[in-house]
Amino acid sequence: MAHADIVEEASALIVAASGNNLSLRLMGGIAVYLRSTTAARRPELARAYADIDLVAPKRSARQLTELLTKAGYTPNQQFNALNGSSRMLFYDQKYQRQIDVFMGSFSMCHSLNLESRIVLAGPALSPSDLLLLKLQIVQLNKKDVTDTLALLLSHEPTPKDEAHTLSTGYIANVCAADWGWYTTLSDNLKEVAARAESILPAPDAATVKRRAGQLVQSLDNAPKSLGWKLRDKIGRRKIWYALPEEVQR
Repeated sequence: MAHADIVEEASALIVAASGNNLSLRLMGGIAVYLRSTTAARRPELARAYADIDLVAPKRSARQLTELLTKAGYTPNQQFNALNGSSRMLFYDQKYQRQIDVFMGSFSMCHSLNLESRIVLAGPALSPSDLLLLKLQIVQLNKKDVTDTLALLLSHEPTPKDEAHTLSTGYIANVCAADWGWYTTLSDNLKEVAARAESILPAPDAATVKRRAGQLVQSLDNAPKSLGWKLRDKIGRRKIWYALPEEVQR
């Protein structure tokens, strides 16, 4: 039976998936909560979670559907038939929850291949991936800023790319190959740092600014691809992001 507490329910689904030999990882707000529990519980950063966001291997649609149906979720038959190769939706009628599953990759304002990241240890994606997914949105909302602050307060940037790290190397590599990713991420890191003062106590805001600055510096210093350099010549005269429509619940 589904747990009333959505964080417990999300964690239970990951355990159930593992027991069925299905690699499944949390993303979104609940994932940030699990990867930065202390910061996410602070009054100024605490927030409610309405839905569960997941990423699964691209060719696991049938196994995923069986797992979630057995757990009591109802698939959105029409949406899944049309979009099942990239994204699937399921519902819990009792608690009015939606499960949003991305299949192997995430595409909204920018695209991020997550297939090789799903196998990293933990119920959630790594802090590096979570930061990228939060800051790929061109127009940040309050939840995006709150979750990013929790990640930056909880993790010191490091070159190491591991399940529990905020990796300057991995993040810089993503952006060094894509001018659009670089531009959006740089803009948003600076925006989050600027907004930290109005949300956090001064010492914590200073920590966020320092860590955001480290990430921006790593983006600037990373060797860029030829495609990045050619796109840089065009700059902001051409739109560098997509604005996908939000699926209606």
